[in-house]
Amino acid sequence: MDTTSLENRATIVKLTGPENYGVWSAQMKAHAVVKDCDEAIRPADTNAAAGVNADGAPIDKATTAAAEAAAEAARRSRAAFKAKDFKAMALLTLAVADHLVESVDASPSARAAWLQLASAYAVANEARVVLLKNEFNSLSKSPAEDITKFMTRASSLRHRLKLAGHIVTDLDFKATVLTACRLSTPRSPPSSPTRHNGNGNGNGNGNGNGNGNGNGNGNDNGYGDAYSNDDDTRLCWKCNKPGHVKRDCPKNQSFVL
Repeated sequence: MDTTSLENRATIVKLTGPENYGVWSAQMKAHAVVKDCDEAIRPADTNAAAGVNADGAPIDKATTAAAEAAAEAARRSRAAFKAKDFKAMALLTLAVADHLVESVDASPSARAAWLQLASAYAVANEARVVLLKNEFNSLSKSPAEDITKFMTRASSLRHRLKLAGHIVTDLDFKATVLTACRLSTPRSPPSSPTRHNGNGNGNGNGNGNGNGNGNGNGNDNGYGDAYSNDDDTRLCWKCNKPGHVKRDCPKNQSFVL
């Protein structure tokens, strides 16, 4: 990243365009205050620009002693402001990328250069913040994407938001990343249990329980009949032959000779 160190006291990210105007403008305002030249980039004093005093009356230019003193103070004030303007212009020139140096240097004052940069990039920066926030809030991870690549992509998006002047907190970053990872995990539908109708073996006291494959009750003599919906798999507990249950067993039939 292109940066510049101003008298080894602060490192300012150089302005390259709307992608980092937000953080750049904040850093430059703070540094101008430290350098006591922020007055040069703040809005101008409308009273002084209009040639009137604080009460709105025209500035007295009479040759009285008081007027002379006031005029000298004004000249000194203008000289001091001019020095601040030169200093602010130097800071701006050092803190922009090479392709912007010429336009800053051609500005008549530091305030004019500041307004020129703001009109070129401030609106675009705000629109960029909105787009980046939408992209971050809808961050997603495909199941096939490597987790390292996904984290690199998420961190890069967070850094671009920071350069644009929007800070994503650690808590918001972790919550967004965890949500994206959770949504990327494939979830198989729950399996429906297979239900069987049948009677299991009783315990000999008339209270029989079904086996592991179904629910059933023993009959009154303590012996259950295991059966299912499939006639071929039914087993008689009297003759131990398939195809029928105990109540239909042929051995239950009596013949008269």
